Amino acid sequence: KGPRGEINAIIRDLSEGEFVDILGEDDGDGEYTLADELLPLAAGRMRASGKSLLCLDTQSDSYTLLIAPLEKTDAIIAAAAACGITIEDMHQTGQASQ
Repeated sequence: KGPRGEINAIIRDLSEGEFVDILGEDDGDGEYTLADELLPLAAGRMRASGKSLLCLDTQSDSYTLLIAPLEKTDAIIAAAAACGITIEDMHQTGQASQ
């Protein structure tokens, strides 16, 4: 679990201020909500601006996030896979859990 405000701050910083408070009070059950519920929601909203929220799989319970242009997402994921690195599209992760 993590504070929604902390997730907003991380996304704001990663996007260099493009996405400010992408998650609101109606998102989740209070201030502390599971990140794997909030990140796909944020990722879906970012797609409208042509961006993807990606997560580098570090085999841990932490999230190593990056933001990429939507049109480059598949190429980034494929290049990482060719190097033995798993990168997940958080939007796709959210769709799989629905």
